[in-house]
Amino acid sequence: MTRRLTTLTISAAIALILSGCGTVYKTRVSALSAEPHKTPITYVIYPRDKSVHREDLEFVEFASVVERGLAKLGYERVSDPEQANSVIFISVGMSRPQVDTPGQTVPIYGYFGGSVNAGSGARNTEFNQVNSSQTVTRFYHYLRIEALDLAPYRESGQYKPIWRTTATTTDPTDDMRKVLPYLVEACTRYIGKTTPSQVVVNLPDNDPGVEALRPPLPGGLAARTN
Repeated sequence: MTRRLTTLTISAAIALILSGCGTVYKTRVSALSAEPHKTPITYVIYPRDKSVHREDLEFVEFASVVERGLAKLGYERVSDPEQANSVIFISVGMSRPQVDTPGQTVPIYGYFGGSVNAGSGARNTEFNQVNSSQTVTRFYHYLRIEALDLAPYRESGQYKPIWRTTATTTDPTDDMRKVLPYLVEACTRYIGKTTPSQVVVNLPDNDPGVEALRPPLPGGLAARTN
């Protein structure tokens, strides 16, 4: 009888563990920050890549996800640049599908910001390639958010960096709209801070912070991608 109860207890424990299992997004974050920004941050947001228009539909959606993430930290987005004391630039990118093998170099292709074509001599050379070590088909995704102080720009035409935060992850999906909220959520935990090196942020697929960042659907429901 005791043995049966023990077996049932173990079975129940395993079932409980399995019921909580799901996809976990392993995100790597690197953050740099100048001295703390003492005044409340009001900002306008732009794509880092000047060839991308602010009315581009993908940029509009991606910027809204970043906006919701920054709002949790007390940042306020304004429409009039004259009312802003900062400008936020975002860069988003994803690689082509890769079947990785040890030592293989994976070229990165940007949505906006980052590199545009492999071997094109793109501006953000640190995103031109990544060395992979797993034999799997996957996509490499990245997000960079950076804040610049507008006060020096208004005086001398020179931006002063406030902070810069970068998040990356790999995933079997090529749907950046699905992955972006995880990248933004990971970034918000280190915005305005300096990490000693890359840090790992693990986010479950049902993370409430991530769910709050998803674009709303008609009727007030958040978009949920599977």
